[in-house]
Amino acid sequence: MTDKKVIHLDDRIPKLKERRRQKANRRLIIYSTIFFLLIAVLVYLVSPISNVRHLVVKGNHHISADAVKKAAHLSEKSKIWDVNAAKAEADIKKLIMVKEADVRKQFPATVDIRITEYRRIAYLKNGDVYIPILENGAIVKQDPEQILPTDAPIIHGFKEGAALESLAKQLTRMPPALVHTISEILPADEAKDEDLIVLYMNGGQQVLAEIGTLADKMKLYPGIMTILSEDKKGRGVIDLTMGASWRPLSESKDKKTSGK
Repeated sequence: MTDKKVIHLDDRIPKLKERRRQKANRRLIIYSTIFFLLIAVLVYLVSPISNVRHLVVKGNHHISADAVKKAAHLSEKSKIWDVNAAKAEADIKKLIMVKEADVRKQFPATVDIRITEYRRIAYLKNGDVYIPILENGAIVKQDPEQILPTDAPIIHGFKEGAALESLAKQLTRMPPALVHTISEILPADEAKDEDLIVLYMNGGQQVLAEIGTLADKMKLYPGIMTILSEDKKGRGVIDLTMGASWRPLSESKDKKTSGK
């Protein structure tokens, strides 16, 4: 018969106790870790630690950063975890001057707001102030310019209405570089038709045109200027109402004088 090794219970009890103690310690560590994590999360959520400490607005040129923050309903007292980026973007885009908005949360405490403004295509002169007209045709009454604008043409002699809206749409269709060559826009003196306008160009030329065809007809302007420059013509009136023609500025003045 083979000898069988006899294991006494007295020898196994200490090992079993040690295993149970190790398991109990592991459970205690796990439960303690979970408990302290929950406490840490709770403290973070309700304490100023989770406040937005950096609220950055970029891309704004004409609208103030404070106006953008107010529209987004965000401040340094907002909670970073409570910021709804999609809703903030939608609220910012309700501003008449904002074309696009992008709101991004950057943990632990930064909200980055990037906006794209509508381009200012003209300014309507009203007394001593200049009211911006945007590329979407909106007139920004709440933000009049107190100084002479230089980034877009100035419109004189127009009131709010269909003619001004049509003019704004035509300017929007024109390349920005071409719009920037226009200094001022006025109703033409020689006609009662409010569709007829005079554009005073930065180079000294005047352009007679109709609002309804302005964008299409002004495509001819760069080529006409090239021809006038080659022919060494001085200042004059470029008539785009019927085809395209040019007459010296002195001749135009003589016509006005003889018509009075």
